Amino acid sequence: MMGGRSHIRRRFCRLDKAKGAPLLRWGSPKRQMLKTVCKLWRHFVTPFGSYAALRDGQVQLLERVVGSKGLVMDADRLAVANADWTGQYRGNAEVLVAPSSSDEVLQVIKACVAERLPLCIQGGNTSLVGGSVPARDELILSTSKLNRILHFDESSGVLNCEAGCILETLNSHVGQSGYMMPFDLAARGSCMIGGNVATCAGGLHLLRFGPLYGHVLGLEVVVPLEGGQKLNMLSSLRKDNSTFRLANLFIGSEGQLGIVTQVSICAVPRPLTRNVAFLGCLTFQDCLRLLHLIRVRLGPLLSSVEFVDQDCLNCVKEHMKLSNPVATSCPFYLLIETMGFNQDNDGQTTYAAIEQCLEEGHAADGVFAESETQARELWKLRELVSEAFSHDGYNYKYDVSLPIHKYYEIVEKCKDNFGVECVRVGGFGHLGDGNIHLNITSKCPSDSLKKRMDDFVYKWTTENNGSISAEHGIGQLKLHYWHMSRPTAVLRQCVAMKRHFDPSWILNPYKTLQNV
Repeated sequence: MMGGRSHIRRRFCRLDKAKGAPLLRWGSPKRQMLKTVCKLWRHFVTPFGSYAALRDGQVQLLERVVGSKGLVMDADRLAVANADWTGQYRGNAEVLVAPSSSDEVLQVIKACVAERLPLCIQGGNTSLVGGSVPARDELILSTSKLNRILHFDESSGVLNCEAGCILETLNSHVGQSGYMMPFDLAARGSCMIGGNVATCAGGLHLLRFGPLYGHVLGLEVVVPLEGGQKLNMLSSLRKDNSTFRLANLFIGSEGQLGIVTQVSICAVPRPLTRNVAFLGCLTFQDCLRLLHLIRVRLGPLLSSVEFVDQDCLNCVKEHMKLSNPVATSCPFYLLIETMGFNQDNDGQTTYAAIEQCLEEGHAADGVFAESETQARELWKLRELVSEAFSHDGYNYKYDVSLPIHKYYEIVEKCKDNFGVECVRVGGFGHLGDGNIHLNITSKCPSDSLKKRMDDFVYKWTTENNGSISAEHGIGQLKLHYWHMSRPTAVLRQCVAMKRHFDPSWILNPYKTLQNV
C-alpha cells in the first residue's frame, strides 16, 4: 500500500489525458465524482508510507517535552528496545522517548500528530507477537517512567497506578495490606500494567478470578483524536451505569486506539493457603474428566488447572535440567492449584479430592507439594516450558483458544502434518479456560514451513470455532490472519473505531489490524 494515494492520482491523471478521452472540467459531474472518490480514498485507506521522517528539529522538540533524560538515542539502549523477546522481530527506531507524566505523553502525541510521526508504544517489551517493538523505524514511546503507585484503598481494594508499574511491584505493594493482583503471568518481573491492560492479559489465575474486564474500573488514556486529547475515565466505583463503558474499548486494543497512562483496578484478597499437585494422565479424555471432577469437587478453592504434554515436559527436562516428579511416565500432565483462607482444612480438602480422582483411575499417578518450596518447583515445570522451547531450535509459537473437546486435537493435527519436518511439536497452557500454547521447533528457520503452519493452524482454529489469539494479541505475527478473527462487518467497525480515535493512524502502525 506504499504510495497508494499518489499512484491513484497518477492513474486518474492518465485517464484525463488518455487519447480520445475528453478532459474532466472542474465543475463537471465526472470531475465532482472524481473528487469524491479521492476524498473517500484518503479517508478509508490506511496511510502507510506517508509518514514523516524524524528531523533534527523534531528531535529537539521532543527533547523539550521529555527532557534530556527522557530522550534516548544511544545505540546500545536502542538495540535492546528494538528487539522483541522472541528474537523474531527487530525494529529500526533511532529515537526513544520516555515521558514521566501523562501530560508529557499528551505533548508527545500532539507533536507526533502535527508532524505525522508514527509511534510504537512500549511497556515491559514482553510481547510474544512483535507488538511492542517497531515494525520499521517508528519512534518508540516507552511508558517505563510512568511508574508511580498513586493510591491504594485498603477498604475497597482499589488500586490507582501509572501504566509503567511492573506487575510484581504492584503485587508486593497490595500484598502489604493482604491483597494480590487479580492476574498473574510468568513475565511478572518485567511486564507492566499498561501493557497488561492493552493486551487484556489472561495469565495463570483466570479460572479463579476471571478476565481483566471484570477488574479494571477505569483508565486514563491519551488519544490522537483532534490533535491529541487526554481521556480521564478513572473511577473507584465498582458500580457505575451512568454511561457507556468507554474504557473497555482500550482493554485488549494493543495500543491501536490510545496510550494507557493510568489504571484503576480492583485487587483481590490474598489467599492464606496454596496447595499444588502434579498429576499424570494416560489419555486426554482422562484430563477432561479430571478437570470436570476437580472443578465440581473443589469449587471456589480451585485457582489453576494447567496442562503440559509429554513433549513439553521432555523439553523442560532436557534444557532446564529439571526432573519429572511423577514416577509413571504419562503422555499428559495437569498441574492443579487451589488457594483459600481456611488454613486448617484447605490442604486436606484438596488432597482428598485429588486422591479420590487417583483411586477412580482418572489419573495414573501424581505428587502433592508438601511445602511452598515444593509448590514452586512444580510450577517451574509449567512456567519454564516456553523458555525451554527457545533452546530447542527455531521456535514457532501459537496462542489459540479452542472449545475444550478440541483442545489437544490441534497438537495432534500438527504432529501429523509437520512432525517429520520438525524437531518437536508440543502443547501446554491453561486447560481451565481453553487456551493452548502450541510450540513447534525446527533445526533452522523456514519461511515456507512457517507459512504452511500458519495457514493450517489459523484456518483449523477458525473452522473449529476457536480464536487465533487467546491472550498474546495479534501484533505483527498474526496481522495477515486478522481477517479470520471475526465476521467482516465486525472488523469494519473495529477499523472505524481506529479511524475515530487515531485518524492519522500514527499509533502502532503495521500491526494488529488492517483495512477490510
